[in-house]
Amino acid sequence: ANSCSFKITVGIANQCPTAVAKATPNAQLFPGQIDTIVIAVDNTNGCVVLDGTMSSDPDGDPLTYSWLSDLDGDGTKELIATGAVATNCLTVGPHDICLVVSDGQCTVTNAITVDVLTPCEAIGVLIQLVQNSTLTRQEQRPLIASLKAACASFESGGLTSGTGQLRALQNKVRAQLTANNPGLAQELTDGAQAIIDAVSAP
Repeated sequence: ANSCSFKITVGIANQCPTAVAKATPNAQLFPGQIDTIVIAVDNTNGCVVLDGTMSSDPDGDPLTYSWLSDLDGDGTKELIATGAVATNCLTVGPHDICLVVSDGQCTVTNAITVDVLTPCEAIGVLIQLVQNSTLTRQEQRPLIASLKAACASFESGGLTSGTGQLRALQNKVRAQLTANNPGLAQELTDGAQAIIDAVSAP
């Protein structure tokens, strides 16, 4: 019997990649914090590492990475970096950053918000924690005074004195709050430590 053999090539549809954007360092100032917070040690700029390495492609296709943000406030996002990992310095204020990932056929995005705060603005977050707590006004007053003193030091460029004042605050919080308000004590000591770590980083 005559036989006829032939081969059929079936094209596999391209699958889109997944974009995952992250930014570090992230100063964790309060529980449930969603946005990335970066401390501008010089009160002007904070540098972040933009990381898209968690992005993936189910087909294993090579990916390209573009980072966009509206730096000049005109409502249009401009290219600020390329590559899976990039370092960028941002001015004080909120920044919406968009990661664009492409496999050459399909393009996907992932957006994150990076808030660049001065050390004093970061301390302001801790002051809000105290003000929103169940502590009495009398109990709040010395804590807020300590935080404002540290804020003033950072505003005048006194990183060492500001850091020392935050460490003193941590000791005060542990001594005065841990027994009766352990949750708030932990939040304040952790938040203060995040600021200390940020301004002490090399």
